[in-house]
Amino acid sequence: MPTMRVEMLLGNGPDFTRRIYDVLYSLQPRMLQLNLYPEKLGDFSTLPERLQTEVAASNTVIPFGVALVGAWSRKPT
Repeated sequence: MPTMRVEMLLGNGPDFTRRIYDVLYSLQPRMLQLNLYPEKLGDFSTLPERLQTEVAASNTVIPFGVALVGAWSRKPT
């Protein structure tokens, strides 16, 4: 049987919520092309602060990037 491990950096600080904002901000032009209307997210200039406030109020953590999965095993000799 393979051994598996998943690693994901979690946190609740401004660096974590800023990452979400950065991704959404960079996708804005494509969202508009696809008629996804990013203005439904509210004012983008206040989005980082609103995200941080919500994470802090909910006393939770969010991921900083994607999960990394590793799997390994040994072939019997």
